[in-house]
Amino acid sequence: MSIIKTVGIIAEDNSDFDTIKTIINKFTRKKLSYKKNIGNGCGKIKRKCKDYIDDLEKRNCDLVLLFHDLDRNDYKSLYDSLNYKIKGCNINKKFICIPVEEIEAWFLSDVDAIKNTFKIKKQFKIRGNPETIPSPKEFLQDLVYKNSNKTIVFNNVKHNNKIAENLDLNLVSKSCPSFNKLEKFLNNLKF
Repeated sequence: MSIIKTVGIIAEDNSDFDTIKTIINKFTRKKLSYKKNIGNGCGKIKRKCKDYIDDLEKRNCDLVLLFHDLDRNDYKSLYDSLNYKIKGCNINKKFICIPVEEIEAWFLSDVDAIKNTFKIKKQFKIRGNPETIPSPKEFLQDLVYKNSNKTIVFNNVKHNNKIAENLDLNLVSKSCPSFNKLEKFLNNLKF
């Protein structure tokens, strides 16, 4: 098994790329090189994912992670569609990660990460499975605003990576099956 040195990430935007990179670094604890292709939304990722992977292969990536929020799509249909489009790619180590419903749902697994990121003193809880919360990005925005006494406005572009830095991956893994799949994949690799 070859050692992974360069990770290619296909993501919707630069903030997702930075967030994902931070999360992967928590798994590896090793210095990796990262390359990216940004879709500027889900539609372009669906259309161009094969081209993106081919480009990352040319840029010497050993591993490619394709991230696409589920949003309101059917999980199996979205996964099958993306998988079909990348089937002929030459990079053997690739993984399709579909956060349910959005990557912000993962953050809702760890209240302390949210509180520490925004220095919120007020105690609050999130009930239920974070992946069942409709529109987790907006939910997180409301949560931060209300619990900061209406002084902090959550902005995913500005704050997602900061939350990821504070995130307890064990908590995310326990409550978010989409993250658990990613964790299992990464744990089986040699970094």
